Amino acid sequence: VGLHRVGVCPEDGSSADPITIHTPFRIEFEYWNTDPTSHLSVSFGLYNEHDVLVFDIASPFEPDWREKPAPVGLLRTVCHIPGDLVNDGLYRISLFILQDQVPIICEPEALIFHVHDSPTIERGGWYGKWPGAIRPMLPWETNQLVQGIEH
Repeated sequence: VGLHRVGVCPEDGSSADPITIHTPFRIEFEYWNTDPTSHLSVSFGLYNEHDVLVFDIASPFEPDWREKPAPVGLLRTVCHIPGDLVNDGLYRISLFILQDQVPIICEPEALIFHVHDSPTIERGGWYGKWPGAIRPMLPWETNQLVQGIEH
């Protein structure tokens, strides 16, 4: 197994397009498999600019590959990251490719990329750095329970 390419790009764009906090993006791993008997999987850790592990994730066993070895040739494994999840800043991917559950490729700095802030109305009057490792846009609601003022 040999690593061919690691990349990041917006879901609806190219690797030259910027990624903002609102942009859904994908992380792509391309690797060569020359062993027709190996079972392969990919995992990675996403670290922020403070070297804090934001999350660690492994590719699930896909139904078509679960019981049989990976095909020989150039393979691509893609992880899709939704928009409004990560905060702005610099990120690092620490990559592991496992063959038969044993790590055979370990790249602690396989990819470094930047997520840009998106100055839009949801910031309210806030102009500083948004704190936290992630910055999810979660649904909220406010309802009026009683009309007028009660004492």
